[in-house]
Amino acid sequence: MSGDLTKILAGLKNLRILVIGDAMLDEYVSTVVERISPEAPIPVARITERSCVLGGAANVANNLIELGSNVDLLCVIGDDDNGRKLTEQATRRGINPDGIFVDSAKLTTTKTRIISQGQQMIRIDNESTQPILADLEQRIIQFVMGNLETYDGIIISDYLKGLLTESLVRRLIDLSRKSNKPILVDPKGNWLKKYVGATVVTPNKKETETVYGREIHSEQDFRDAASHLLKEAQCEAILITRGKDGMSLYQSDGKYEHIYSRVKEVYDVTGAGDTVSSVFGLALFSCYSYSEAAHIANIAGGIVVGKVGTATVSVSEIANYIGENINPSSSKIKSLEQLIVILDEKRKKKGKKIVFTNGCFDLLHIGHIKLLEQAKNLGDELVVAVNSDSSVRALKGEDRAFVPELDRAYIISALSCVDYVVIFSEPTPERLISELRPDILVKGADYEREEIVGREFVESYGGRVEQIPLVEGISTSSLIRRVKSTK
Repeated sequence: MSGDLTKILAGLKNLRILVIGDAMLDEYVSTVVERISPEAPIPVARITERSCVLGGAANVANNLIELGSNVDLLCVIGDDDNGRKLTEQATRRGINPDGIFVDSAKLTTTKTRIISQGQQMIRIDNESTQPILADLEQRIIQFVMGNLETYDGIIISDYLKGLLTESLVRRLIDLSRKSNKPILVDPKGNWLKKYVGATVVTPNKKETETVYGREIHSEQDFRDAASHLLKEAQCEAILITRGKDGMSLYQSDGKYEHIYSRVKEVYDVTGAGDTVSSVFGLALFSCYSYSEAAHIANIAGGIVVGKVGTATVSVSEIANYIGENINPSSSKIKSLEQLIVILDEKRKKKGKKIVFTNGCFDLLHIGHIKLLEQAKNLGDELVVAVNSDSSVRALKGEDRAFVPELDRAYIISALSCVDYVVIFSEPTPERLISELRPDILVKGADYEREEIVGREFVESYGGRVEQIPLVEGISTSSLIRRVKSTK
């Protein structure tokens, strides 16, 4: 089915999606343990680094942004520093923060993980789970009603932190059904009554057992449990996530399917359910079948558990995962994490010189090809960073990109002079350059040297910047003008 999945991936649309649920801040505190405390027989952990990422419903929204969607996040945070950090991070990622409500009576849910030598030592949760009050619930409903017609679908992410009261969920499902908007629910607890009428519900094995009322051991147990849940919840499909054992999909027509896991190696399961919800929802809202959506979500879940901490998955990562045995050029498309490892080995063990360049490459032309060919001649391994669709829109305007990011990455990777392609969502490739540390940074001669992003950093460790002359009279803008003039 890999070939079909590649087509599905390329067909995912740039949709507007509402994510409503319990947003969290996931904090990671990295430490080193060098001695035992004289006060008690416990390790002394010295902090070396702190970082925060979006978690819970905010992680669902973040995954959707990474996949090119437009996202409204509807959640409730506390009037505290962590709430402000969450809002700032969401806004910086391009998530619409208009639906982030502040409730001074609540704390912003924060999960602090203390890590040493890559392993979690302890997790500290700071939260308040009391239900929101009726007046805030009404404000939330008004927000949804005012924007509902603009959404292609709704994802509910419930962590039982007090936002998604039964009355609020019932109103949301009623509104979505009346407006013919699909609504996906990632549930918690004994959820059957609460989510009756949702389009699809995605419990994990433990949540399924809680609702079903008995343990599940065999494939027949999964089939029976899914059938029971679907009938009681009056939804169109139940997708049971089963960790290393994959997923079970049961549809209202009685069709049952076990989708086997494609996990290569598990490092951290944190946020994997959020990734599955976001990818499954996006595929479903893009008009693919439940089975097709589940298969692509299964791939995404397998990728994200191979990362440490709460993480997202990109279109290029999914494409690389499923495409290596279909199209040799697709194996050139890598994630940043993959490239760091690959290039480190190329540089240290084989003495290779790494060349880096970037661009939108929206309409590939002879100028692009000559630049890439000359860039390759400057070193051994050529890495080309391609702006994502959202990044192109931010740089060039809402009518761009003309060619989807995955298609652009495939086209670039098909060139023999290109060794690796990575898609990035930021306005500039500064983070990529700082992580990959290329030996040679290449840009076109149309840039002033002082304007080249990453120049000072590359030169600081002995790298160099090269500027390639342009092909006269050829540019993407000139091609666009010519096309428009022929209409």
